[in-house]
Amino acid sequence: MSENKLTNKQLEFVGLELSVQDIASMIKSVEDHIAEYLYERYYLENNIHSGKLKDINKRFNVKVFIISDDFELDNIALEHIETELADWKRVSDGNAILPFFININLSDYSEMTDEAAGLLKPIDKSIHLKDSVSVKNTFRHEMMHLNDLNFYDIIDVRKSALKWREELINAGITQENADYAYENKLEFVAVASEGDLSKYSKEFKEYLVVLCMPEWVFNLPF
Repeated sequence: MSENKLTNKQLEFVGLELSVQDIASMIKSVEDHIAEYLYERYYLENNIHSGKLKDINKRFNVKVFIISDDFELDNIALEHIETELADWKRVSDGNAILPFFININLSDYSEMTDEAAGLLKPIDKSIHLKDSVSVKNTFRHEMMHLNDLNFYDIIDVRKSALKWREELINAGITQENADYAYENKLEFVAVASEGDLSKYSKEFKEYLVVLCMPEWVFNLPF
């Protein structure tokens, strides 16, 4: 199947034509064995990325949907996701929460701002990424949201803006992202996870733990 045809591929299911978006929506509301069948039979079959997608699903029970016209770019994105999932699983001794499925280029843009490159839907543990280009810079951020120990905490992090901003920048976070971190506690923790965690001071790590970052996150490679 050509890369261009993959973009608009229609899937036949019980006499109906279903889009890839339809399958991605369906698997979150059916039993596990049905989700597996739908994913393997109606998405992976003849998919140009089927080998890599099957590996990810087998290793982590994470279903990835990816559509674009750039095979090499998509492949790089999938390799990054596979490596990242392995790192989260390893440093957490298997305790990290992994997404049920990941959508790349199939995101529900109605729920994203124009600037957003990613979105976590905690209700079904799904991660939505705008495109393959943004995967490397966005996937860990969304994984941290998923693994935040108190997703709904409303601690005011703005009181510590001057104190911790330099910690973020010294760890490789851009000034723009360091400023964005102060949107709320949830974004602060997620942005902090993107940096070189080994460069954070003991005091800052303790503060991040108070904000509900699991301690094992500090073992993630940069």
